[in-house]
Amino acid sequence: MSPEAKLRRIARWCGALVCALGLVALAGWLGGFDALWALRPTPQPMKANTALCLALAGAALWLQAGGRSRAGLAAAGIAFVVSGATLLEHLFSLDIGLRELIVKDTTGFGAKPGQMNLHVAAGLFGATLALLCLAQERGRARWPFSAWFANLVVSASVASILTLGLIDLPGVTRPFLFGLHVSLEL
Repeated sequence: MSPEAKLRRIARWCGALVCALGLVALAGWLGGFDALWALRPTPQPMKANTALCLALAGAALWLQAGGRSRAGLAAAGIAFVVSGATLLEHLFSLDIGLRELIVKDTTGFGAKPGQMNLHVAAGLFGATLALLCLAQERGRARWPFSAWFANLVVSASVASILTLGLIDLPGVTRPFLFGLHVSLEL
C-alpha cells in the first residue's frame, strides 16, 4: 500500500470518528440527554449547531478521502455556511435565527442559548474552509490552501487543549475557549 493510500485511509477513519461523535451529540440533543458528558471537564455541553457542523465536516472528510468529492464538498459547504453565519452573528451582534433552528437549548449556558461560542465558530469555519479547498491541485512545490487552514485549526485546537489545565488557576484567563470534545474533534 502506498503512503498516499495509507494517509487517505487514516483521513477516512478520522472523518468517520468526528462524524460519529457529532451525530452522538446531535442525537443527545434531539433525545434530551447529554451524550458526551464524560468527555469534557467543563459542564457546558456541545451546542446542537456545533454537533451538526462537526458531523458534516467529518462526513465531508470521509467522503472526499474516499473519492466522492461532490458529496464531500456539499457537506463541507453546509457546515461552512452554518459556522460562517454563526461567526457573523458574533462579530456583528446579529440574530440570523440559526441558534435554535435544530432544537431548543434549555441548558442555560451562554449569553445566547443554542449559539456556539466565537472560538468554536472560527475553528469550524477554518476547518470547513480547509475541507472546501481539499480538492485543490498542488502547484509547484507549494502547499495548497487546505494545508495552511488545517495547520491553523490544529494549532488553535492544541493550544486550547493545553490551556484546559489553566481553568482552575486564579487570575489566569484562557485565550481559546474550545471545550475538550470540540478541540479533540477539530
